[in-house]
Amino acid sequence: MLHKLWLKGRIEKLSPPDTFPYSITLMILWDSKLIEDPMPILGMLPNLRYLDLVAAYEGKEISYSDNKFGQLEFLHLDSLWNLERWHLATSAMPLIKGLGIHYCPQLNETPEKMNGVE
Repeated sequence: MLHKLWLKGRIEKLSPPDTFPYSITLMILWDSKLIEDPMPILGMLPNLRYLDLVAAYEGKEISYSDNKFGQLEFLHLDSLWNLERWHLATSAMPLIKGLGIHYCPQLNETPEKMNGVE
């Protein structure tokens, strides 16, 4: 049972969630340069507690849907140079404890729910 997954390098598109084992608790995508928002697929991993995206996405918008990322405790967004908007549904990420945002110069605002999360 795979618990930790670190993928480094270009990935054109994330595959449907059944490609990843549901046992994953930690995922790092590094320099993936994804064009499509990865959150709809990553949000389906039921045991994901730590997500680190470093230069992983080239789009302008990410969305966290309702009832997704139910176990996520730590989120790190780094070097997402084009990211402008972050949509977070009310029931997404109910257990979030830690948030790191670095080198996302176009992101002017984080969702209100993230206020107070360190």
